[in-house]
Amino acid sequence: MEKNLLLRSESEKITYEYQVGGSLPSNAPTYVIRKADRQLYQALKQGNFCYILNARQMGKSSLRVQVTKRLIEEGVRCAAVDLSMIGSQNITLAQWYTGLTYVLASELNLLEQISIRRWWKEHQSLSPAQRLGEFIEQVILKIIQENIVIFIDEIDSVLNLKFNLKDFLVLLTNFYHQRQVNKPLNRISFVLLGVANPSQFVASNKLDFFKISEKIELEGFKLGESQALMYGLKDKASNPNNVLKEILNWTNGQPFLTQKLCQIIEDSGATIPQNEEQKWIENLVKNEIIEQWETKDNPEHLKTIRDRLFTSPQVISLLKLYQQIEQQGEIKAIDSSEENELILSGLVIKEQEKLKVKNKIYQQIFNLHWIERNLTHWQSQGSRD
Repeated sequence: MEKNLLLRSESEKITYEYQVGGSLPSNAPTYVIRKADRQLYQALKQGNFCYILNARQMGKSSLRVQVTKRLIEEGVRCAAVDLSMIGSQNITLAQWYTGLTYVLASELNLLEQISIRRWWKEHQSLSPAQRLGEFIEQVILKIIQENIVIFIDEIDSVLNLKFNLKDFLVLLTNFYHQRQVNKPLNRISFVLLGVANPSQFVASNKLDFFKISEKIELEGFKLGESQALMYGLKDKASNPNNVLKEILNWTNGQPFLTQKLCQIIEDSGATIPQNEEQKWIENLVKNEIIEQWETKDNPEHLKTIRDRLFTSPQVISLLKLYQQIEQQGEIKAIDSSEENELILSGLVIKEQEKLKVKNKIYQQIFNLHWIERNLTHWQSQGSRD
């Protein structure tokens, strides 16, 4: 799975390019293999259920693509369901489950073998959740004899539905608990991905998906594992490792920003002088990212963080908490809803039970002046907390 970019063939080098935003394709040469890659792969090979809940643009979908490729190569059948594509506005509970069932059948290439519309109608005496469970047990697991992994992406989209999907998570949890008596269920695993916190999903204490699943921590890029990014820098500096080190010093390994800085450097006509990497990268970050950031934020990243804060009903509390973190450098985490929301925005990370700003770029853009200005604005609009 790991491959040294500096040893790639000439034909592979021609296609080398950084990608800013979106899921990286399975053969992307700039994909950085992290601890999470190995953890997720090993967990799924063991048949475990997993969840990856993190801020946006941290590489969740790219991780899914990479692990899916490896599993398929080893004979595992995989399906990826994007729940946001099923719909969240003006959709009924039955329509949601029907849509999910159809996507599952399509992803597993079963549509030529069974009519979803007819099957769903024939089982209309069951509740929508029961029908989905029956379809998985009596259709999917009967037709497909290989191991199966179902990736359920954008799980946070269910939080915007007008109806409660508690039964959906209970169904998945029951699949896990029934493995002892229903052996075919040992062949199927589920992975939830999204921008959410487990506390946002209401489920029975005895049937909690997040208690029986393995949590996959998706951290920022570390220097030792980011060698895949160095190839595009080697013609720009005599010591590309030092350049990458300084990039990570600013981004703290945030995937989007790291890829973006690498791309800016590769696209530039400049050469980075030896022993001046630190100052050169500092100037680059300030000129290309920080100064007038709202006009340079394309594809959007920084605006996504800002807008998540500003559209929250807790906007004033969030800004006040963030203000404390900025002023003190770090504060003790108490697992409040405001803390969880700041973490999901991507602006803040939790390390060793302490909250701190994710990286130096965020710290300089969303600084104390920015906080004070926007606190004044939102307080003048009236409390939304």
